[in-house]
Amino acid sequence: MNDSVPASTLVADWPPPTRGRLVAAELSYLVLSFFLTLGLAIQQLNGQWSRDVFIHIAAIREFSTEGFGAKNPYIATDDPDAYLTPYHLLVGGLDRVGGWSITTTLVIAGLANLVVLLAGLRAFVRLVTERPWAPTFALVFTLFAWGIGPWRWSGYIHMNSLGYGLPYPSTFAIGVGLLSIVGLVRFLRGQSGWYLAGAAAGGVMALLSHPLSAAWLGALACAFVIGSASVAGRRRLLIVGGAGIGLVVVSLAWPYFSLVDLAAASEGWESVHEGLYGRLGLRTFLAIPGVAALWLRARKNARDPLVIGGVLIGLAFVAGIPFDRGTLARMLPGLMLVLHVALADVGGALLDRDVLIAPKIRRVGLVTAAVIVSVGLLGTSAGLLRTLPRAALPSSLSGDERLANVIGPWEPLATVLAEDTVVVAPRVLSAQVAAFGGDLLAPIAPSLRPDEVAARLDARETILADPDSRAGERARRRYGVTHMVLEELPRGVDEGDGRVVLVTPNYVVIELPLLAA
Repeated sequence: MNDSVPASTLVADWPPPTRGRLVAAELSYLVLSFFLTLGLAIQQLNGQWSRDVFIHIAAIREFSTEGFGAKNPYIATDDPDAYLTPYHLLVGGLDRVGGWSITTTLVIAGLANLVVLLAGLRAFVRLVTERPWAPTFALVFTLFAWGIGPWRWSGYIHMNSLGYGLPYPSTFAIGVGLLSIVGLVRFLRGQSGWYLAGAAAGGVMALLSHPLSAAWLGALACAFVIGSASVAGRRRLLIVGGAGIGLVVVSLAWPYFSLVDLAAASEGWESVHEGLYGRLGLRTFLAIPGVAALWLRARKNARDPLVIGGVLIGLAFVAGIPFDRGTLARMLPGLMLVLHVALADVGGALLDRDVLIAPKIRRVGLVTAAVIVSVGLLGTSAGLLRTLPRAALPSSLSGDERLANVIGPWEPLATVLAEDTVVVAPRVLSAQVAAFGGDLLAPIAPSLRPDEVAARLDARETILADPDSRAGERARRRYGVTHMVLEELPRGVDEGDGRVVLVTPNYVVIELPLLAA
């Protein structure tokens, strides 16, 4: 069997676009990408990220200061941590070479992630449709065709969330993952093996950087392999299988944490994701027309990779409900992407004059698309507001704390907490402390070694209750705790107390005497 696979076997055969229409369509994607980048750059410069930013800052700073010798970025142990990812290694290296402030590093990383995501989305759309306007429609639908108040979570690539998690590994993983799928399909279509090598390398990066996003990206990759199995040729399919095995082996060899341990500890993350199945209809109803678009594709080709991918991802997402697995809700961004791309194919046809569509149907379709985007604009208005310069905000919003720089108030921690200081802080302040100085007594996220940190969690509560009690002193002596970071001064302690080393509107830092072991 010939290993070369013509594009027409994996996508429909449409009339080739004229050069003028192709240029206009490509220009529309570039213009939209430019304004999106401009708006999100403003949000990044304003420091308006989610509070997860502190967890990522700690990992970035660990790699920046320690290089390949990085250890747990949160507690003073050698325990592995799932945030010591290839992405944090790359950004940590960037921070080390550049010597910038952490804000500058995050802005650069976030905008680089956006470029990768935009390139990946466009290339992915081109795999399943040749409509010139489809990538532009896909970008618009991805940003806005969700619902009212969609989830503000990393990995959810809509306008209400994208800016909040732009410098996070989830955005990087999705962009790299989409490009990896493109490389995989190009190899299946008979192109160079270097495309497969790049796809495998990208797959490793995506899997280790954000396993939750890699899950649906992997399902999409499998869908394209299944959809092309009859035409790709046995030899190429075997090579792809070998590359997949190699991807897993290399990922399991990552020295900073074990994917096996991460999977075994996954139950600790279930409660964190409980709310992601809430108000599902209200938050996603604008993508419902995409189901019809997928059905039309399935009628034309039951082995359409986009259809197969939608089914695989959708089944995994729905399975999270009866099995009470909140982490499976993180498959939703992949399902929404599939629906948006299917819908974008229809949108591209509406603007393609070579496609025979009744004028009335064409008008109704375009009006429907406009309504979807208009409602989506309202549904993501909170995210859009954050893309405006501060000077453009009305006076009623200019002082709103929700629009304040997230990390600015916490940077003074670095002036009073040395990197080797062991600090006890309540959970609500732990991530901020880890980001800007000191080692925490107890971990932030669920640990990959939960049995080993149980004692630390108990010690944290004991010291917070009364650091000068007999039990508190024992805990301080055992772990070498020298500082406390609290939301407010404890009763009986004022700013003039010699132990108080920093007081801010958000927190206070108290120095504790070092007790001999």
